[in-house]
Amino acid sequence: MAIENNLILMVASVAVASILALACKLALYCIKERKISWRAIFRAMLTGGAPSSHSAFSASLATSVFLIEGFSLIFLVTLGFALVIVYDAFATRANIDRNFRQLDKSQKMRRIGHTFYEAVAGVIIGIIAPVILFLIF
Repeated sequence: MAIENNLILMVASVAVASILALACKLALYCIKERKISWRAIFRAMLTGGAPSSHSAFSASLATSVFLIEGFSLIFLVTLGFALVIVYDAFATRANIDRNFRQLDKSQKMRRIGHTFYEAVAGVIIGIIAPVILFLIF
């Protein structure tokens, strides 16, 4: 029974962290654009911006595994994957974004990646969400 409860808590914490990151991203986008529309919703979900939902997802998974298993091999594996995802969110995508802008300076393009601080904001949400859920349940 404990394994099933831990699995439910893990899935719930990952879902809560991801939804919270996307809700924050949508709220910040709507405040910036001063309007709420379907276009704003889809644009906020598909572009970079704060916080990174990929970073929140991966950090919440690693945190959940740590809270269940402690400092173990499976935690180190999930931590490694989380670090790769966070690095991809701000470094790799930023390089792609910079290269696209150099290739076509005449077009105004939307940003592809995240800044370092947007990725860190996602990690913070990803750590806080499972800790709170595990404390409550």
